[in-house]
Amino acid sequence: MPGRWYSGLFEIATTQNGFITTDDARALRGTPQVLIDMHRHGHLDRVGHGLCPLRRAAPPVYEVHVRDLDRGDVTRFEGIPVVTPSRAILDGVERHLGRRLIDQAIETARDRGLVTRYELAALEAVD
Repeated sequence: MPGRWYSGLFEIATTQNGFITTDDARALRGTPQVLIDMHRHGHLDRVGHGLCPLRRAAPPVYEVHVRDLDRGDVTRFEGIPVVTPSRAILDGVERHLGRRLIDQAIETARDRGLVTRYELAALEAVD
């Protein structure tokens, strides 16, 4: 179980794309040693001097899969890189999520204007 600093730093990290700094630890009346200790115990990674992302395992309800992506498969949402709606739907088809969920995702993407008419035609043609 992470120590007493984890919750406060986690809350800060959620507003900073998952990153915390030594200044964040100080804002909670901690010292940089707090981050060093958390790193040593495997609760965060150090990516630069005084800059650390918090590690957090995906909840068991989620399944994480990895693939190499083309540039066209990536967009940004609030500054965070994410897959495009079209790529997400195609991944759902590949993972056999079921036609009802796929159709719902296509309909939502269409209704929100998140896919082009060409992407929509391609998605509707996928089995």
